[in-house]
Amino acid sequence: MVVQAPISTPGAHSLTLVNSKTGNKVAGILSVKDPASSSLCVICHGLCSSKETGIIRTLGEDLDFNTHRFDFAGNGDSEGDFRYTGYDQEVEDLRAVVEGLRSRGWNVACILGHSKGAHAVLRYSSTYGDVPKVFSLAARFDFSQQPASRFTPEQLQAMEKDGFFLWNVRGRDYKVTKEDFKERDSVDMVPLLERVKTTHPSVPPFLLLAHGEADETIPVKDVDSIAAILGPSFCRVVRIPGADHFYRRPEDAQAVVQAASRFLKEG
Repeated sequence: MVVQAPISTPGAHSLTLVNSKTGNKVAGILSVKDPASSSLCVICHGLCSSKETGIIRTLGEDLDFNTHRFDFAGNGDSEGDFRYTGYDQEVEDLRAVVEGLRSRGWNVACILGHSKGAHAVLRYSSTYGDVPKVFSLAARFDFSQQPASRFTPEQLQAMEKDGFFLWNVRGRDYKVTKEDFKERDSVDMVPLLERVKTTHPSVPPFLLLAHGEADETIPVKDVDSIAAILGPSFCRVVRIPGADHFYRRPEDAQAVVQAASRFLKEG
C-alpha cells in the first residue's frame, strides 16, 4: 500500500473515505491544527446526529489537535442506510476511516466517541485494539434501559403490528425496526469490556471515560459501571457537574474539550 503524505494546510478540509466492505462513501471533515504533526484524533457522533452536531462540531473546531470527524452510514452526508442499532456496521465505518487516514500518512492517536459513538469506540477497541488512546463520552452500560419518553405507545404498537415505525428527530424520519430492538437487547457490555482490557497495555491508563452528572439520557451511574469493570489500571473517569447528555451549556462543552485536550497531550 502506498502511503500518501498527510494534508499540511491548516484549516478544515472535506475528506470522503470508502468503507470497502459496504462500498459506501463515508463523509468527513479533516481539521488541521498543527501542520507539523501527523497525529490525529478521530471523532464519532451519536444517535441521529452527524459530524456537524453540537458537541461533535465543538470538539472538531476547538480542540488544539488535528481531528477528523465523520458521519456514520445513513447519517449526515454519508451513504448507506440508517440503523437505530447497527453497532458492528459502525465499527466497520470507523475501521474504514482509521485505515483510510493511515493510508494518507496520518497517525491515528485517539478515537473519541459521544453516546452511541462512545459505544462504537469501545466496541472498536474490543475488536481491533490498534489505537493507542480511547475517549468515551457519555457511553451506555445498561442497554436494557432507554429514556421513557423516547418512543410513543403508538410507535411501539406499530412495531408489534408492522415490524417497524418511523421516528421523527429534528424534522427527519428515521426507520426503527423490531430487529433493531432485538440487537439492542442482546448487547452485553461485560464481555465487551473484558475484551477491551486484552487489547491494550494497562499502564498508563489508555481510556478516558467522561460523563455529565445531569445526564437524563444515559445516567451517570453507567460510567461508574464501565469503570468498575475496566479498573483504574485501564481507565480514568471525569464527571462534569451539571452537564446534560448533549453538553449544551458552553461551559460544559468546554469542559469536555479541555478534558480531551489534556488526555491527548499526555504521554
